[in-house]
Amino acid sequence: MTKARRVLLKVSGEWFSGSNEKGFDKKTFDSLSESLLKAKSNNIQIALVLGGGNIYRGRELTSLNIDQVPADYIGMLSTIMNGIALSNFLSSNNCENSLYSSFAIGNFVKAYSKEEAERSLVEDKIVILVGGLGNPLFTTDSTASVRAVELNSDVMLKATNVDGVYSDDPNINKEAVKYDHLSFDEAITKNLKVMDQTSLCFCRDNNLSVRVFNADSEGAIVSGEWFSGSNEKGFDKKTFDSLSESLLKAKSNNIQIALVLGGGNIYRGRELTSLNIDQVPADYIGMLSTIMNGIALSNFLSSNNCENSLYSSFAIGNFVKAYSKEEAERSLVEDKIVILVGGLGNPLFTTDSTASVRAVELNSDVMLKATNVDGVYSDDPNINKEAVKYDHLSFDEAITKNLKVMDQTSLCFCRDNNLSVRVFNADSEGAILEAIVNENTNIGTLVELEK
Repeated sequence: MTKARRVLLKVSGEWFSGSNEKGFDKKTFDSLSESLLKAKSNNIQIALVLGGGNIYRGRELTSLNIDQVPADYIGMLSTIMNGIALSNFLSSNNCENSLYSSFAIGNFVKAYSKEEAERSLVEDKIVILVGGLGNPLFTTDSTASVRAVELNSDVMLKATNVDGVYSDDPNINKEAVKYDHLSFDEAITKNLKVMDQTSLCFCRDNNLSVRVFNADSEGAIVSGEWFSGSNEKGFDKKTFDSLSESLLKAKSNNIQIALVLGGGNIYRGRELTSLNIDQVPADYIGMLSTIMNGIALSNFLSSNNCENSLYSSFAIGNFVKAYSKEEAERSLVEDKIVILVGGLGNPLFTTDSTASVRAVELNSDVMLKATNVDGVYSDDPNINKEAVKYDHLSFDEAITKNLKVMDQTSLCFCRDNNLSVRVFNADSEGAILEAIVNENTNIGTLVELEK
């Protein structure tokens, strides 16, 4: 094969987690950055297509009975989070790059354009392509093969966690034989695990050669299984069941409910400090985490006959609507649960800020903050066993004592708009329902203008 002028590298998501099960691993980022800089010095133009398996694969959501389409959108958002992290990391290592998604993310991630991507390649920038093809039902292998052909790549490189294509899974069958060379027809006929059959046929029909290799081999250049984190992350069906049951019971009491979701079960921006990622891109990764939660919860509630409307601070393709006060209020009046995600659409603001702003915008009677502690304490009760719990607080007292109700900006906003806040433990049986339905409840801590 002649020396490649332009290559497309498919990096699988799980590879980004390194030795972790989920998330990001700095060692892998360092390795990829170093390899890309060396490749660029050989006058090779490089486009990357990223997987998202280190954060979430759509097929991992089957336990929640989530349909394939919303599950695939969650997978697409995982790839975008990887792209934001990698782009910022490369920039901090003096490796110029351009990030494109199949659909724009606010004004922070551009929508993919063949012309723009080609211009970036000619300008000797690494091009990072995320968001899949923007349609569900297609894999990131499909994305890689389509983008490789669109961008006139000489070869598609698929970096994985095995050192090529085998007759069987080498991790299970020690007798599996490795192929050094294959025709497309042979790979398709034998159903070998090069990539999915749709992608394989597409590459064959467009005469696009594919090289599969182990990204962990020193100097080989990289794969996607690398972005994974820990088992403490993700979704739990028991929690979804509990929330769904509480919301349905609350609705039967003619209470209109809007939910603002956090994203800490997937990623908080502050968890990315080891990669030296700036706060703004880190906050966007956090926003995308909330949107993934929203897609999962919305679909789960629908499958349990709980009508709901999902709105994000910015639209996600044609699948998640951009938030509109008027539309959200209409949904509430129509007795639908309203799910609000994507933060305020701006970095530097917390989900507490989102909740307080949306609560005021939607003329809510109270803001309920469901946490993992049973109220507000004088100190962290998990560390200081002498910490005293408050049943009732004024905003001024909470602000002056710097109590951990929520961040100070949100607390001041609630005070200035006379929005009472109740903090309670969501894990206590019946607590969510009690907090929503009973306005005279004494669970948790009530914070209001006057004690």
